[in-house]
Amino acid sequence: MKRTTLIFLVIILIMGIFPSDASAASASCSISGPSTLQPGQTGTYTVKVAVSDAAGVEAHLSFSGFFQKVSGATSGTWDVAANTSTTITIITVQLKCVGSAGSSGSISVSGIASRFTGGSPPAEAVALGGDSKTVSAPAATPVPTASPVPTPSPVPTPSPTPSPRPTPSPTPNAENPGSWRAAEYILDSTDAPTVNMFMNDNYVVPQEILKIIQEEEKTLTLEFDDFSCIIDGAMLGEHLDAFEELDLSVKIEKDEGLSAMVDGKDVFQLHFNHQGQMPGPIVYKIKAEGASPGDTLYLYYIYETAGVIEAKQEVVVDDDGYITIIIYHCSNYVVTDTMLDNAINGFGSGNQEMIAMMEAANATSKPTTEPTDAPTEAPKQEDNTDSSTPSEVVQGVPHLLYIISLVGVALLSVLITLLVIRTKKSDMVKLKKK
Repeated sequence: MKRTTLIFLVIILIMGIFPSDASAASASCSISGPSTLQPGQTGTYTVKVAVSDAAGVEAHLSFSGFFQKVSGATSGTWDVAANTSTTITIITVQLKCVGSAGSSGSISVSGIASRFTGGSPPAEAVALGGDSKTVSAPAATPVPTASPVPTPSPVPTPSPTPSPRPTPSPTPNAENPGSWRAAEYILDSTDAPTVNMFMNDNYVVPQEILKIIQEEEKTLTLEFDDFSCIIDGAMLGEHLDAFEELDLSVKIEKDEGLSAMVDGKDVFQLHFNHQGQMPGPIVYKIKAEGASPGDTLYLYYIYETAGVIEAKQEVVVDDDGYITIIIYHCSNYVVTDTMLDNAINGFGSGNQEMIAMMEAANATSKPTTEPTDAPTEAPKQEDNTDSSTPSEVVQGVPHLLYIISLVGVALLSVLITLLVIRTKKSDMVKLKKK
């Protein structure tokens, strides 16, 4: 008995000296719910996460245009005070099938997990295994139809001329009715691909504005009192119905808890009023408080629950003291003037869409359109081919191509002439030899 007790104590001592490393920690997601839905039918889908030696999870559910969300949240978090191993339900959502019979859609889940290290840094990221599920709408079995019984043709009656339907007035924003009414009118009445509006402090964009710029693939630049935004309608997602309105406001103030997570290295912090996914990438141009033109700053996304810091963007302060960033998901961000050693992922060069939007943001001039009440009379349009339009900006490109084409034709003519002369000389040499 004493010998068995002694061996047990030795094992406990060895485990205390050599604790298990992070490689033993793991987290994986699984999606459950119906695999088939008829068009118009609603199904409930649940995401469960199995964790081993972890203390926090943050998961995000996404789905294709085959679905429409009915209820529930597409994001979920879980955290405890110590590393543990368990299985939890983190997301429950109801999705409606809006696809046609014979089509299919996909659901996927991704995210991040974390565990306490007991050292420095106090927490570290743990890989979270994602999951996906394909749901189909079975094709309907054709039912043979009976041959119709011919019916006598009715005597035609003259149809009354329908009265024209009145055009409904746009829904005004509660804070400042005139400005969004004017923006909607300008977007509908102009063919310009880019519209600039000065909106003061009217940060909440109505759903109607988002749908207009998406359908017409226009770019809307919104200049507010203390920052500006650019929304490219061509890059908005398929689920605008889920956004009754979009609050673009952002506060630049420090939270002590977030400052502590980055060891006080934050120059300033960004706190967005909107929470969760954006309908598409939104360009923000924000005054870089505490920085000078030419300084390099670093944008980090903070997973507060999981205690994880993710590197997002590396930016340079422009000559006016502003930085240009792109936001896909609204939460809390910190901006530092040095790289953080405990951040995950690292800074990449970004995709081409991000680069293009960055260049568009830097090239955007100050807006000249002031908010007004809804105009009572539409402006007259004149057929004047010499009038200045936004398309004139690129008219120099066709002229340049035309000049290049002329030069190419001239060079080709010279080459053909030289070839003909060389051929004739060759024939004359052959005749002399004969």
